[in-house]
Amino acid sequence: MNNKNLLGFTLIELLIVVSIVAIISAIAVPNLLSSRKAAHEAQVVANLRTIASANNVFFANSGNTSYAFNLVALTTAGLIDRSWARTTPVKAGYTYGYYTGKTNQGFCLKAAYGSNLDAGNNSYAISHLGTIYQIPSGGAPTCDAVTGLITGGSPL
Repeated sequence: MNNKNLLGFTLIELLIVVSIVAIISAIAVPNLLSSRKAAHEAQVVANLRTIASANNVFFANSGNTSYAFNLVALTTAGLIDRSWARTTPVKAGYTYGYYTGKTNQGFCLKAAYGSNLDAGNNSYAISHLGTIYQIPSGGAPTCDAVTGLITGGSPL
């Protein structure tokens, strides 16, 4: 009788373990990615609200005469963080654009994922009227900085 001392795992056992790990990771990775996307979108909405609130404070401090003409003015006034003092700030993959009317009587702030409105990601916009709009993936919001009207999306 051949009495071998068996040590270790068989090839079948290793293949079963590897396949179980592959199945679990195939289920977990898409959920992780969608969670990250949702977190980034929540951060965008919070950023829009923060900047709109800062701009309303700026408007009140100016004697209700004008909103900030750009994000640098809000930074200089100490109302928002210095990281916003760029021509086109990018946060969590979203590029922000700030627009004002000719006499700074209104503003519009847009946030689009990436530089070319990547498919699968929503865009967002807010005006001096205070309502945040969500624009479906691939769409570009239009905003009239004077009237505050945003088209191309639905309010949150």
